[in-house]
Amino acid sequence: MIEGLHLTVPGTEVQRLLLERSAYHEQRAADYRKTYETLAATMQDLEEQDMPKLSSLNSDPVKQAESGMKRHTAKAKENAFMARFVDTSERFLLGINDLERLGVVESRY
Repeated sequence: MIEGLHLTVPGTEVQRLLLERSAYHEQRAADYRKTYETLAATMQDLEEQDMPKLSSLNSDPVKQAESGMKRHTAKAKENAFMARFVDTSERFLLGINDLERLGVVESRY
């Protein structure tokens, strides 16, 4: 008897999903990189013009963009690494956490 929801998925499909997630995270990292570069340049321009700092903000948007870029870059690398070493001749019993990581489900609830 299997406890909980588990799906048997061919290794080729797991590999495809990992590569797809890696590409998704690479694109998100690139988006954050553009935002980071734009915000950093804007903030630099404001400082050079001796404009008041955006002290009303609760957090630094440049740091948020940088954090998003780093987070998505790391996830892209993780997924690409796993995709390289998936045994495509096997079948995998995947639970909800695995399916969430692979982007099959958005939320566990």
